[in-house]
Amino acid sequence: MDQWRQYSTSFQNLCLELIRMERTTDRFVSVTATLNMTVSEATLKTVFQHLEDRPLRSKLLGQHLQVPYSICFEWDTATCRLSRAEALGDAVDARVRESGGCGIGVEARSNYM
Repeated sequence: MDQWRQYSTSFQNLCLELIRMERTTDRFVSVTATLNMTVSEATLKTVFQHLEDRPLRSKLLGQHLQVPYSICFEWDTATCRLSRAEALGDAVDARVRESGGCGIGVEARSNYM
């Protein structure tokens, strides 16, 4: 949940679009999705604070990103409850596709539970 709070305060128009959900074993479910978001002033301050190139910052502001995102859910079969969820978003890949390679990006990995 902390990761989602961080995303929602750092980006505008945050939306997770489900592409595929697959039960891989009795204990694991794999989700493939696209995380859609817009770069805001808050994004530049929190995610790209290292970026000092003003023209590039201006170019990024307002850009819509489509980030490949995956989540792996692990179920505890003894308690019939979710025991772990691991999410991985690859903004580096999204940034390269979006701009043709402007040399910036962020990979976010989070473990829930």
